[in-house]
Amino acid sequence: MPRRSLLFVPALRPERVAKAVAAGADIVCVDLEDSVTAERKADARPMAVEALRTPAGTSALAVRINPVRSADGQLDIAALVSAGARPDYLMVPKVDGPDDIARVRELFGPAVPPLIALIETAVAVEQASAIARAVAPDGMLFFGAMDMSAELGCSLEWEPLVFVRGRLVQAAASAGIDVLDTPYPDIADEAGGATEARRARQFGFAGKAAIHPKHLPGIHAAFTPTVEEIAWARRVIDGMANSTGVFQLDGKMIDRPVVRAAERTLAIAGKLRS
Repeated sequence: MPRRSLLFVPALRPERVAKAVAAGADIVCVDLEDSVTAERKADARPMAVEALRTPAGTSALAVRINPVRSADGQLDIAALVSAGARPDYLMVPKVDGPDDIARVRELFGPAVPPLIALIETAVAVEQASAIARAVAPDGMLFFGAMDMSAELGCSLEWEPLVFVRGRLVQAAASAGIDVLDTPYPDIADEAGGATEARRARQFGFAGKAAIHPKHLPGIHAAFTPTVEEIAWARRVIDGMANSTGVFQLDGKMIDRPVVRAAERTLAIAGKLRS
């Protein structure tokens, strides 16, 4: 399924799940962590379970639990398991290493969904490759820039976090999985969100999260191959089929890495049509 966009919905507002699905988010994530205060965690769990029964159409449904090292995180998993609720993805925040992923798998059991590891600490950046391998082959990495910038003491802007973004893209690529970029924090600035989405795609991210539906059009525009990109990719594939390994197309040298990029473009386009 496509992974261009992930839209967060508070678990305490399950009625918003249907609205998020209607807005066209590729993944709708019911949040039990940051959007739920400590005193409402117990109330939110059955609401999250109920939200997973919402008809999702072409959207995937995810749940963000609390950190697995916390009692709340373990209670979140227990609530999902006891209810027989298996989301399409389970997002795990504050992952510091592969041991956290192993603990989630142990608690959830054999029916554990694909895992989205939220990378938002300096320790996690050091362990990024090991974490990526731990959630492979069907999971993803997710960049949590807000917590990361607070921990590093840097501003929540693109340039100070370039190193972290590059590290996560590299770690995900080495494990053969996708990585999603952090939400753009200014809800009212749709143009700024669209610009950052385009930068994220250029950087190698597979998609971007959002905290409001109004940012979805800009994200989808950035991560959906254009007609021209699809046509170019097809010409590259056709050209390679008739070459001995390296050839020119419109004056540009085409070799195996360019072909792999073309294959990825067509694969994404195919997912969006299916």
